[in-house]
Amino acid sequence: MKWTSLARSLLVAAALVVWSAPGAHASNRTRDLDRDGVPNSTDPDIDNDGIPNGEDPNVDGGLAQSGPRAGRYLGDRAPNGSKSEKDIDDDGLRDIDAAEDNIDGDAYDDDDPSEDDIDGDGLEDDSDQEDDIDGDELDDDSRKEEDIDGDGLDDDDSSEDDIDGDGSSDDDPSEDDIDGDEFDDDDPSEDDIDGDGLEDDSDEEDDIDGDGLDDDDSSEDDIDGDGVDDDDPLEDDIDGDGLDDDDPSEDDTDGDGMHDDDPSESDDDGDGLDDDVDDDDDGDEMDDDDEDDDRDPTLILPGQVGTGVPPVSFAGFTLWVSTDSTELDQINFLTATSGRFLEGDDDPFSFTYTLSVNGPVASVSITRSGNRRFDYQFSFDTGVFVLWRYDKGVFKDVKYGAFSDTAPATP
Repeated sequence: MKWTSLARSLLVAAALVVWSAPGAHASNRTRDLDRDGVPNSTDPDIDNDGIPNGEDPNVDGGLAQSGPRAGRYLGDRAPNGSKSEKDIDDDGLRDIDAAEDNIDGDAYDDDDPSEDDIDGDGLEDDSDQEDDIDGDELDDDSRKEEDIDGDGLDDDDSSEDDIDGDGSSDDDPSEDDIDGDEFDDDDPSEDDIDGDGLEDDSDEEDDIDGDGLDDDDSSEDDIDGDGVDDDDPLEDDIDGDGLDDDDPSEDDTDGDGMHDDDPSESDDDGDGLDDDVDDDDDGDEMDDDDEDDDRDPTLILPGQVGTGVPPVSFAGFTLWVSTDSTELDQINFLTATSGRFLEGDDDPFSFTYTLSVNGPVASVSITRSGNRRFDYQFSFDTGVFVLWRYDKGVFKDVKYGAFSDTAPATP
């Protein structure tokens, strides 16, 4: 009796060892759904329904057309993109397993440049209709989707160098669509380069290209992941928003959601160096003291203007305004209703002035030629203004800057 009990214990222990051994998983890799002698892991038509895996909307489920199980429905009834489908090709490896390199069981590995439909749902991975590349029923731009191509590596993992699984590294100069959403990374319509559900200019987005390095990390030398270093002379669009860094409309060079001239913005080019100590604030690889740099050295620093309270009338009043730290303009208010705007030439304009009820803030609406309207909000207690621009009655953009009632000194 004792011997029988001991033998039984030994057999159970041995079984547990076999079950937990690393090679035990291999038995699943020999699964053969249609019993044609070809394992699912290498069978080009797993369910033998006559539809090759790469074209089959349900790779591991269908009516067998031939072989020992002909005429029988084999496998599951869950389409490749179904939430309940965890192993599309029934090879024993879950689709999200890091070792699974061919989710839909076709002739192409998931990172093969020729693989254009990773989850085998009939939608090409770069189609604007394909919103779930790996077929896990999490939209690619969902905040819950941490692995767009289903390769087992989180998209922000430092080891993940191909977020959309198209075979092109994210920092390869030829990779122009990191998240595989059919919008080029520098397309003005592309507002989420790494497909993490956070817009690139969101205050919460701290890793635009999804490489695992914060955009303001001193080690991050390529914010938009285009393969061109941010301080490279050839890099003319640091945050990859389709606007050149020296474009007058570009007011957020590093794409951190803070305007470059916002008093709270201390790192314009997002290189991790405070602008106070950075000798190349805008990341154009030209010293800020260089006379050819695109930044105007004659700037206005924020600070109280006059007594901190605006005058009751602007007639005979002059303001100097610095917009986006690159433009220095002079506004001469000649009367209570008209004046001129000095911007290299003499451009007359008419304006109306309204003193806000909160004391230190004055609102001025200026109408210029061509039906262009500039709505300024001057805060005399801080010396900062906000400018809303309209063209033919249509909102164009918003600008920020500093202003003064005395001419700034020229270095």
